Amino acid sequence: MKTIAIIDNSAKGHRLYHMQQFVKSFTELGYNVVCIIPEVHLVKSWMENIHLDANNNIYVEFNAKKIVYKKSFFSYSDDVCYVIKCWLEYKKVLRKIESEHNIKIDFFFLNNIDTFLACFFHPIIHRFFFKYKWSGFYVHTRYMRMYKDIEKRKTKISDIDYLFTSQNCTGVAVADEGIAAGMQYRINKKVVALPDITDTSLPIQKPTLAIEIKQKSNNRTIVGLIGLETFKGSIEMAKLALAANSDNYYFVFCGYYDDTFLSYCRDDADRQFFVSFQQDLPENVLWNTNYLKDEQDYNAIFNTFDIVYMVYREHFTSSNRLTKAAVFNKLVLASNKHFVGENVTNYNLGEIAASENINEQLDKLELLRNKIIHQDFPTEQWKLYAEKNSEKLLTEKFAEIIKL
Repeated sequence: MKTIAIIDNSAKGHRLYHMQQFVKSFTELGYNVVCIIPEVHLVKSWMENIHLDANNNIYVEFNAKKIVYKKSFFSYSDDVCYVIKCWLEYKKVLRKIESEHNIKIDFFFLNNIDTFLACFFHPIIHRFFFKYKWSGFYVHTRYMRMYKDIEKRKTKISDIDYLFTSQNCTGVAVADEGIAAGMQYRINKKVVALPDITDTSLPIQKPTLAIEIKQKSNNRTIVGLIGLETFKGSIEMAKLALAANSDNYYFVFCGYYDDTFLSYCRDDADRQFFVSFQQDLPENVLWNTNYLKDEQDYNAIFNTFDIVYMVYREHFTSSNRLTKAAVFNKLVLASNKHFVGENVTNYNLGEIAASENINEQLDKLELLRNKIIHQDFPTEQWKLYAEKNSEKLLTEKFAEIIKL
């Protein structure tokens, strides 16, 4: 039986959930799996709870060595040196596991491979010191949507994705199905779009905040945003909250926030507006910046919303909030472009509007509220989108890129 090692240097948020599901899929494909991640007990106990026969799997606690990025005048060479050090560190980990457990690792899968890529990193150099067959989950493929006709051009050494042309790379998993075909042409390797999976479990007991939201909304339509970074549209939703009829709408701003987010404002006017908004909140706004302790609490808050606000400023790639919205039967008000805009339109999951056009957003918000009032819901589309992004499809997707 062949052995696959899968590694991630973080167990935070969705990355732990991905690791659990990926280990499950690799096990179902008939491989022995070496799972390497911080807090690895959370993966092991989860596998035991689902009663999957995985007695030969190995779980390794992993706390990545901090690798210092040394900056010089030659930024590209700095990038290459940094990622080489990262790959060498992982090679050292794999060799140690092989020695301690007397096994041979046949394949290496890197979850969130994004930070292990660099322009001008030649596959021959990589193959010289890293002999394993490998693949990875490439999350932030924004450049595939940013640059015109890039999907028609073959990758070259000055491109971030050139490493995937390595003979030892068997293929790549991505999160954005809209760019999969174009990337496959670029790197001449199999590229599969994984379902946009997300944990949709709910807590046994409702968090206090979820109860508070429902009570304070007083039967108004709840419009919600979790995550207050400016790229997620927090400033635009603040403007929308001021423009909307406070008798009809209740706006929820929730999630971690600190003043460093203000440095990403478009201009001083936006910065001053957002500070002023926070200092003098309207009656129909709940502003809560307490950290949500886990995904279950996140889902409980998310599930209080009638309309999920997703009018991102510039978010090019996937968002598993669409999957959550479909599973929880929530309409969305979303940006009118890129992955999110395409999927909301194609699957009729809500309405789209331009980030900079608050009047258009307000009009679309009214359309969504009318749908809620008249119970005009996209029930079949919700079901279709949820099924399309189900964990059940992971195993067959992985089978397309893991070649042993």
